[in-house]
Amino acid sequence: MLRQTTVHLQADRLWVISDLHLWDDQTTKTQAFIRLVRRATAEGVPVLCGGDFFHLFLGRRGCQTALQQYLFQVLGDLRTEGLQFYWIEGNRDFRPVFWKPVVQGVGRRMVGRVGTHRIGMVHGHGLNRRDWSDWLWQKVVHSPVVTTLAQAVPAPALLRWAVVAERRIRTFPSAYKRRIPWPYILRRVRRAVDLRGFRWWLVGHFHVFAWVPLGTPDGPVEVIFVPSWDEGPTYLEFRADGTWSLHDAEGARLDTRPLVPVAREFPLAGSTPWPMG
Repeated sequence: MLRQTTVHLQADRLWVISDLHLWDDQTTKTQAFIRLVRRATAEGVPVLCGGDFFHLFLGRRGCQTALQQYLFQVLGDLRTEGLQFYWIEGNRDFRPVFWKPVVQGVGRRMVGRVGTHRIGMVHGHGLNRRDWSDWLWQKVVHSPVVTTLAQAVPAPALLRWAVVAERRIRTFPSAYKRRIPWPYILRRVRRAVDLRGFRWWLVGHFHVFAWVPLGTPDGPVEVIFVPSWDEGPTYLEFRADGTWSLHDAEGARLDTRPLVPVAREFPLAGSTPWPMG
C-alpha cells in the first residue's frame, strides 16, 4: 500500500478508465485497453487509471502474471513514444509503485486540472464502511502486518494464496453488495474530501456509472462514479471547455444518462448538472 501520495497532472484533454480487473484469460478486454493507450499516445491524451488495473496485482518481483509482464513491456514502449499513463491505487493493487518505471505517476489519489477546471479522483474503497467484506479486505489483507509477513512467503505461493483469499472475500455475503447506499456514500464523499474549488470529483470502485452535483460554498461540484472497464469497456473524456462525455472502447460516444438514480435518492434543490459536449 502506498502512503498518501497524490498524483498531479495538467492537460487539455483527459481519458479516465477504472476497475479494469484485467486477468490472463481476458484477451478481448486486454486488447481493447492496448488499442486505447495506443490511440491516446497518437493523440497526445493522458490516461488515468482509477484503480484495480488488474484483478489482483502484487508489486513484488516474481509475483507478476504473464499478462502483467506483457503489459509492463507495452506501457514501457509507449511511454518512450509519449504516453502519459497515471495509476491510482485500488483495493486490488498492492504496491503499484513497482511499475513506476513505465507510468507517468502513481499514488493514492489524483488532483489536477483539465484546462482551468480542477479535477480530482480517488478509487473509492473504504467509502462504504457498511460493506463488511470491503472493510475486512482493507483492514486485514492491506494491513502493514500482513504485507510485511507476506514478504517472507515464496512468490509463487504468495500469488496462489492471494488469489484464493481474494475470491473468498469477494463472495462474502454482504447485503451492501446487492444495493449501494447512495445517500450514505455521498455523505462519506463530503466528509472525506474538501470539494471546494473542484469542477469534477471522480470515484471508481463501485462498478456503476452515475453522476450528481453536490453543493459547496464555491458552487456545485459534479461527483462522477466512473464506470467499470471490466463491465464495459468504457471510458470518460474530460475537456478544457468544461465538458465531458462517455465513450466505448473504440471512442464512440455513448448516452451519459446515469445508469443508477443517485440524484433521485439524494435530491439537491437548485442544482443542475454541468453541460456535456
